[in-house]
Amino acid sequence: MHEASSVTAAGARPGEARSVASSAVEGRDYALDWVKGALVLLMVLYHWLNYFIGLDWPGYPYLRFLTPSFLFITGFIVGRVYLARYAGSPWQLAGRSWQRGVKLLTLFTVLNFVDTASALGSIDPDILKWAWPSERLEAVFLHGGGGAAFSILIPIAYFLFAVPLIWWSVRVAGVPLWLLASAMVALAITRALSGYGNAQFEFISVGVAGAGLGAARRFKLEFLASHVALLLVLYGLHLAAIAVWNTPFEVQVVTTYLNVSFLYACASRLNPRLILKQGVVELGEYSLFAYVVQIVALQVLRRGMPAPPGVGGKALALAVAILLTCAAVRLMARIRSRSRPVDWWYRTVFA
Repeated sequence: MHEASSVTAAGARPGEARSVASSAVEGRDYALDWVKGALVLLMVLYHWLNYFIGLDWPGYPYLRFLTPSFLFITGFIVGRVYLARYAGSPWQLAGRSWQRGVKLLTLFTVLNFVDTASALGSIDPDILKWAWPSERLEAVFLHGGGGAAFSILIPIAYFLFAVPLIWWSVRVAGVPLWLLASAMVALAITRALSGYGNAQFEFISVGVAGAGLGAARRFKLEFLASHVALLLVLYGLHLAAIAVWNTPFEVQVVTTYLNVSFLYACASRLNPRLILKQGVVELGEYSLFAYVVQIVALQVLRRGMPAPPGVGGKALALAVAILLTCAAVRLMARIRSRSRPVDWWYRTVFA
């Protein structure tokens, strides 16, 4: 998906200019790429907390918006770009989205195979079957549990599989996308409140909500970004809501939209010539690759450190993970611009 920014975008083509100011000319929303890059950096902190601190850290609930944010942005791009671009080509849309979904599930499977085999020190089928019994497979793929690594790839893949159904609902059945999105989110909230919540369905509903917002003519992502005072008031209220109610799904839906809007407002106001901004944009262009690199880096650091590491060791792990993620993205961008085989491999795996 090179034509537009996507949460699972392949990254710019080798030699492509990354100036944010050129986004209007090239038809790519570099502010949205910056948002994804910022989310990637925050994800390093999020995963570091999981591996080195634990879920009891008081600030953890305020980062729970990160995972649904990637679903939201994926849906936003689908609604803004692809449903319109392929309005008359449903099979082409289905082919692109299904191919992408299959790639993500394949990548998830391969990465977890490598992770499990390296942790157990064996590729014996019986040992792997013991580590991944049917109950765990059901929890991972159907319910969003099971403690798998790289788990965000699953709901993104499921959402991409559902894109043709969204197209059919809008173009054939005539259901307004905003109504479909509202119904999906309302159903997910109802199930969660009644004790039958399903994380995968909730994530997919956030993706559909993003698609509805991306296709909307009013109240777009830019709406709150252009009304800073209102955004700051709502942002303060959402922080208070988290302090009172924690982060049930109904709160996560709101916090996801507000945090993405807040980051978009920041991106829209940064000087496009700033090296920092351009570097974060590049992280956004390589968001899937950066996501994989950061988790691998943190897992290697956790397994290589004495247990439990001290405060200094934990802080060092965070710094190293951030540096490795940024360096790997920069290196991949440079190698792709010079090597067609590497560029082909990258697009085959991550595009």
